[in-house]
Parts: sequence; C-alpha cells; structure tokens
Amino acid sequence: MCFLRWLLGRYTVLTLGLIPGMVGGGGIFIEDPSRRGLDLTLFIALVADLYLKVFEEEALFPVSRTTEFVIFSSCSSLLLYCLRKIKGSYSILWPFIPHRLPEDHELRKQCPHKGNCLNDITKSSITFFCYGLILQSLKVTAFNFKLLARPTLFLRHLFQLNNLRLPIFAGLYVTLLKGVSCLLVRCRGRDEAWHVLPAAAVASFCYLIHPNLSLALIAFSNLSQVVCRQYRKKLKLPEWPWEEMLFMLLMGLLFHTRASHPQCFPRYMYKVMDTGTENRTQIIYSLVEKHLLLRF
Repeated sequence: MCFLRWLLGRYTVLTLGLIPGMVGGGGIFIEDPSRRGLDLTLFIALVADLYLKVFEEEALFPVSRTTEFVIFSSCSSLLLYCLRKIKGSYSILWPFIPHRLPEDHELRKQCPHKGNCLNDITKSSITFFCYGLILQSLKVTAFNFKLLARPTLFLRHLFQLNNLRLPIFAGLYVTLLKGVSCLLVRCRGRDEAWHVLPAAAVASFCYLIHPNLSLALIAFSNLSQVVCRQYRKKLKLPEWPWEEMLFMLLMGLLFHTRASHPQCFPRYMYKVMDTGTENRTQIIYSLVEKHLLLRF
C-alpha cells in the first residue's frame, strides 16, 4: 500500500485495498499445501458473510432468518448431491458426508449403508447428537472456565434447552437425511444420487432449531469449490494455481471492503490487519474515513 502510494503519488480506489490485499494474499504460496484448502474454505465463507452485510447495508439484498434458511437448504442439498454424484469430490469442515453412489448397479438395489436401516439411522443420530453436545460443552466452558470446578452446575447449565439446540439439530438433521433417503430407496427399489436432494431439503428444516449462518456459508464455500473443480476438469483449463489465485482475490476484496464499508468489516479482522501492519492500515483508513467519501 505504501509502495503504491509512493509510486503513483496518491491513493486510488484500487491501491487502498484491492491490489495490496491481493499481493499480501500471495503468502498462501508459502503455506503448507495440506492446509491451503482449509484456508480457502474459511476465507470464502468469511468474504461471503462480509458481502451479505454489505448488500444488506446497501439495501440490495435483505438478510433475514428466511434468507439464511434458503441459503442453507439450497447449498447443503446441492453439496450433498455433488458429494454423492461426483467421483473424487470432497468437503472441508462440512460435518455431514453422504454415502457414495455405488458404481455397481446391483449394489444400487439396496441402501448404501451396512446393516438394518433403523440401526444405521439410530447409530448415526446418536453419534451426531454426541458430537454436537461435545462442541456445545466446549463453547460453554470457553466463556466460563469456573464451571469446570463445579460439575453439577456445569451439567445443569449444559442441559438447558438453549444449549441443547446444537446437538438436537445435528442429531435430527442426520435422522431425517438418512430416513428420507432410505424411504426413497424402499419405495423406488433402487438407490439414486438425486435421492439426497429431497432428503436434504426435508432435513434442512432442522436449521430453524439452531440457526447458524456460518454453517450455511461453509456449505456454500464447499459447494463453490466442488463445482469449480468439476468445471475446471470439463473445460480442461491449464494447471494453474487456481485455488491460490482465488485466495489472493479474496484477500484483496477483504482489504477493499475495509476501505469502502468499514461499518460491515468484522472487528477481529481489524485486529489481525492492524497487528500485521503495525497499525499503519488503521492510520491510513482512519484518514480515509475522515477526509474522503469513497463511492464504489
């Protein structure tokens, strides 16, 4: 940012955030390749969340509980379908992974899981309920470490209805997802990849029990990556570092939004940017907010 200011003699819309952010995002190339997918998934979700706030601020796209539900329902359903249908597809941070569609057509005449349907559904629902309970217990103790010294009070606090929403959501989501899928196999006599679409749509109503936009955006992030990887193969694009280039663009958009819509920018990202630049970005952007009216 300072170099471009020295080179051009002034700040511009692009040099205030987009270009410096993209250059800074090039640090992804020195990151361990095994962690780049996680970084990209998180930043796609972060930028998507940020621009939902920007669109709401500009009155372009109202964000409500209904909007969040539609995002979660559509993205999760399509993601689960892609994970079943597309060979070699995978997801990061998305907890619900469906069974792959068997290549052998004889195996498609039955449910993809092993054993009895009821036993599989019960086992999966209890497992995910326990996962949700563990995550919620970590969340409860993170905000109040003193509860660990009083186990009775901790359990009483943990099993309040408000703290049981996450485990109930996780367990019930898997129950409905697997239940509807098995029902469709029983009714139609064979398994199909599209069965997961109505199953996930029905299971998505569990989102109303525990609304969480972050989970919806994780589904969107994974879906966008799966689709992009698939189209990259179909179009036979050259083997360029597309994921790394996308990460650089996301970083540029992140810095750009701090200049254009500071009221929408996450507070914790302020601290990250200010720490990484020794508070120089804070000085620059405070002057921008004070003396300039930026229009994008």
